[in-house]
Amino acid sequence: MLLGILHKKLQRFSGVRVPSDKRYKNSEVISYRFGGFFPQIFMTRNGDMTYKILDGEGNFISDDRKTYFKIPNGINPPFPSSFKKEKIISPCLIGQKTTKKFEIINIIRRLGTGNIYEGIESNTKKHVIVKEARLGALPDKNESIYRAWNLKKNETTILRNNKIRTLINMPKYIDQLYIDESFYIVEEKIDGLSLRELLQQNSMLNKNQSKNKKLDLDNDLINIWRQILTFITRLHSSGYVLNDISDDNFIYNRQTKEIALVDVETIQPQKKNCYSELATNNFCIRMPLNLDDYNKDCYKLSLLMFYTVFNKVNDFIFDKNFFIKRFNLLKEKLTTNQKIILSSAFTLYSLSKSNRLNNTSNLCDTLDLKKLSKYDNNELNAVSIKELIDLKDNLLTQYTIHSSNLVDYLKCTPYVGEATTCSLIYGKLGAILALKNELKDIDMTATIHKAKSAIIELESKKQLNLGLFFGLAGTTLFEFYTNTTFEQNYSLIKLLERIKNEPQNNTLCNGYAGITLALQLISNKKGYPDFTKHITSMLKKLKKDIGNTTDEGLEYCDLGTALVFLMEYKRTKNINYLSSVKLILKNYLEIYKNEDPFTGISYNSKKWPNIRSPYLMNGSAGLVFILFKYYCLTDNGNWDLLDRYIDSLDLPFTETIK
Repeated sequence: MLLGILHKKLQRFSGVRVPSDKRYKNSEVISYRFGGFFPQIFMTRNGDMTYKILDGEGNFISDDRKTYFKIPNGINPPFPSSFKKEKIISPCLIGQKTTKKFEIINIIRRLGTGNIYEGIESNTKKHVIVKEARLGALPDKNESIYRAWNLKKNETTILRNNKIRTLINMPKYIDQLYIDESFYIVEEKIDGLSLRELLQQNSMLNKNQSKNKKLDLDNDLINIWRQILTFITRLHSSGYVLNDISDDNFIYNRQTKEIALVDVETIQPQKKNCYSELATNNFCIRMPLNLDDYNKDCYKLSLLMFYTVFNKVNDFIFDKNFFIKRFNLLKEKLTTNQKIILSSAFTLYSLSKSNRLNNTSNLCDTLDLKKLSKYDNNELNAVSIKELIDLKDNLLTQYTIHSSNLVDYLKCTPYVGEATTCSLIYGKLGAILALKNELKDIDMTATIHKAKSAIIELESKKQLNLGLFFGLAGTTLFEFYTNTTFEQNYSLIKLLERIKNEPQNNTLCNGYAGITLALQLISNKKGYPDFTKHITSMLKKLKKDIGNTTDEGLEYCDLGTALVFLMEYKRTKNINYLSSVKLILKNYLEIYKNEDPFTGISYNSKKWPNIRSPYLMNGSAGLVFILFKYYCLTDNGNWDLLDRYIDSLDLPFTETIK
C-alpha cells in the first residue's frame, strides 16, 4: 500500500498537524480525511456554494468542512484502531488538579485551534469557561506540534501569577486536563459583553438610540479606555507585554463598570518574549516592522481606540490618512469623550510608530483633549475633476498594458468560490464590459472568448445559478453586450431551459427580478425574440410577493422588484406597474416615517434595528434611486422627502456597523 511505503520512507520527518485529519499510524507527516476529490457542486437559491458527496448508505450529503476528524454514516474507518477505547461514562470533564466535574453547556466559539466552551461546575453550579488547545494547531517553523498547547499553558501560568493579578483584572484559574490530543484549561467566567459585542449592539454613531442610552455608552467607553490604558501601563512598567490585542479579548460589565482581560495567553516578559509575532491582523495594519514590543502594544491599542469610535479600521489599509479624514468628517457630531479617546489614539499612534514610547510611559496621560487640535484640518480639499481624469487614465493604462492576458490580470473577491469570476456584478464579466467600452482601440476578442469558455465550464458543473448577479441572467447579458447572436447565446439557452424546472426566489440578485431585468434588456433587440410572455409571467409572481420579505434594499428585497416594474412601465405604459411601485415605496416610507433625521435604511430593520446603510444595493442610495425614477414618471413627486433622503447619504454615521 502506498501509505505504508510513504510511512516507512518518511518516519524521520516531522510536520504540521491538521485538526481535521487523522494521522496514519501516528506519522507526523502523513494524514488522511474523508471527502470528495470531485464533489457535486451546486449553487443555492441564495447564491451560496454547496458541495455534495455520497455517504456509505447511498445518500447525497453536504461535504461540510469540520475542525475535527469525521466520517459519514456507513463509511468504515480505513485503518481501524487495533485496541478499543474505554467508553467515557461521565458526561463531565474532570479537572486534573482539583478532580472537580465540569459540565459543558454551550460552545462559545468553534476554532480549528481549539473550541471555547461555557460550562458549569457540578457542585457549585458556577459558570466557567473551558478553553481547548489542539495538538498541532498554530504551527510555526520552530514549534510545529506543541505551540497551541504551550500558549494555553502560558495562560495558566499568567492566571496563577499573583503579581500580574495585581496589575490587571483577569479571570481566576480553576483547573486543567487532557483529553486525547487536546489540552484544556478551566477558568472563571467573567460576566459582561466583549468590546466587539458592546459596539455591535450600541454603536456610538447610531442616531436612533435614545439620548440617555448614548450618554451611558459614551461614559462607559471613556471608563473602559481609562481602565485599559491603566492595565497596559502597569504591565509595561513591570516588564511585561500583551502582544495580542483585540476587541474580543476584553469583557466589560456594565453593572460593575469593570473591564477584564479574558485572553492572556500571549502575555510575556518583554526580555523573554516568544509571542511577539502573534497578533490580530486588524489592529496591526501598516505597523512598522522595526518596533520594539512596548511600542507594538501601543500601536495596536491606538488602532483599537480608533475602531471603538469610528467602527471602522480596515479602510486604513488603503488610505494612510483615513483616520484624520474620518475625524474631520465626523468632528461636529462627536462627543467630548469620543474626542478624548481619539486624541489618545492619535497620540499613541504617532509616538508608537516611531518607537518613542517605553515601559515607563503613562498611557493615561494621552487622554488629553488639547492634543487633538493638530489633527483638526479644515482645509481637506475635495478631489478635483482633473485628479479623477488622471486617475482614470492611469488605471486604463495599466489595463491596456495587460490587455493580452486581461482575464488573468483582473481580480475579484471569491464570494461564491470559482463561480465569482463569471459574476456580472461582482466578478470579471462586468469589468470586461466596462473596459470594452473604454478601450476602443484594443481587440478584446480573445478575452471575451476566454470568458465565454469559463461560463460554459462553470455551467456544465452546475456552479451557476439562474440569477443576475452570480448566474445565467448575468452571463446572458454579458454575451448579449459582446454581440453574441441569439442562436449562439449559450447562457440564454441554458437559462430558458433551466427556468422551467428550477423555482427561484424573487430577488434582483439571484431570483425572478434579476432574470426579468435581463430579459427586459434584450427583448426585441439585436435580432433577439420578444420575451414579453416570460416577463409578464415572472412579474405576476413578483407582484404576489410584495411585502412578504423583511429584507431591505435593491439586491434582496422589493426595491429590486420596483426596478423591474418601472422598466416594464416604460416598455408598455401599463399603469398597473406604477401602482405596484407605489405600494412598495409606501411600505418603505411607513417603516421610516418617524425617523428624524433620516439616517438611511437597514439591511433588515427587524433583525438589525441599529444598522443604517447608505449603499446602492443594500442601503438608502437604492431607495433614493427608485424614488427618483418613480417621481420622474409621475406628477405627484415629494421632492422635499427625496432631498431629505439624499441628505442621509452625506451622513458619515450611516455606514454599517460591523
